[in-house]
Amino acid sequence: MKLKSNRGLTLVEVLIAVVVSSIVMAAMFFTYDIFQKSYKGIIDRSVVSQNSRNAFSIIIRDVRMSGYQDFNTKWSNLPSSTLIHTDSSNGPDSLEIIYDENKNDRIKIIYKLDKEKLTDNYFFLAKARYGWNGSGWSTTVAGGYNFEKVADYFEDLQFSLKDSAGNKTSLSSNTKFIEIYAILKSPNEIHKQPLAQNFTSDNRKISVTDKYLREDFFVSIYPRNIIKN
Repeated sequence: MKLKSNRGLTLVEVLIAVVVSSIVMAAMFFTYDIFQKSYKGIIDRSVVSQNSRNAFSIIIRDVRMSGYQDFNTKWSNLPSSTLIHTDSSNGPDSLEIIYDENKNDRIKIIYKLDKEKLTDNYFFLAKARYGWNGSGWSTTVAGGYNFEKVADYFEDLQFSLKDSAGNKTSLSSNTKFIEIYAILKSPNEIHKQPLAQNFTSDNRKISVTDKYLREDFFVSIYPRNIIKN
């Protein structure tokens, strides 16, 4: 009669199994880490693209309405300046836009970049809406509100008013088109090593070296309601 063998694994076999398992687990973790970082990079890139689309879509709409006066407005004529540009060579610009939304509501929109905390390394796009009450601008009429965040992760925002010859102008009545420059950055670090990046945003140059992704955007807008001289 043949007896069954009750011999178990030897110490060498156990060690080999542990080593092989460790290698498999390490490979799985390494693969997961690569996919996780790749996924985060894709998400961050989509955040940059989405923020730029959101920002430009609302700015373009308001700029195109600049200078529009409703034929049946209950107010007097619009002010001579319906595009008021604050140019900052050392920081982001701001822009004020005035137009009639309807015969009863005359509004002023202001765009600027702001930070939630001074220690933040990025800006957000803030928009304010004021309504004309007959004697001044107020946030308590015409659906007005103070500055609110509309898009995040900005590095810079520049506006440039151009006349028909393509030269810069500070007068909205001479403005043929408006150029908008924006630089946005990723919420998280993406690059494996610090990367030197150089951008020219209208009259401002930005040079940085870090692991964040940055993309620059540009659009030219025609303010169709401003009468050209």
